[in-house]
Amino acid sequence: MRRADAAEVHRGDLVAIDASAFAQSSHAGISVFRVVGLAGDTVACCTDEQLSVNGKPITEPYINPGDDGLYGFSAKVPEGMIFVEGDNRGNSDDSRFSGPVRSSGVIGFVVATGTVVTPKALTPVTSFADAGLPGTPYSDGTLPGLRWWILGGFVLFAGGVIGLIVIAVRSAGRRRRAAAAPPVR
Repeated sequence: MRRADAAEVHRGDLVAIDASAFAQSSHAGISVFRVVGLAGDTVACCTDEQLSVNGKPITEPYINPGDDGLYGFSAKVPEGMIFVEGDNRGNSDDSRFSGPVRSSGVIGFVVATGTVVTPKALTPVTSFADAGLPGTPYSDGTLPGLRWWILGGFVLFAGGVIGLIVIAVRSAGRRRRAAAAPPVR
């Protein structure tokens, strides 16, 4: 996750939010949602079983196929707020139920899955730009470099451990030779 500035948030971003930032907060903690609407947008569902933003239908390849979470709604996103939905719509307590989220409640962008050692970058979503809406989702270019930094750190760590072993063996050898030599008078 990369820290976020509220001004950087775009439609399609996968963001971590403080759950207390929902207009009608009923949960605490941090949750991950997809941004589908920005301040001033009208978000609605469902036209031909598709989400629409400002009247433009959005093709959402990232939601679970056959998801039964399509509920009819229409909402205008107020200033300083964003509208978020979970990618698993049938099991997501998102803006459809808890209202929009304060932009200041965005903690960061989710940019990869996996572990620190084996991150797998998420593909940026272009569904909203493809529908003719301005803005492109956040794309993090630090992951390839991060792998090299991790590899370099591992090499330095391994070299340090090997160096300590060599020093310990040499020191032990010197002590043995010194103990085996006759005392000098």
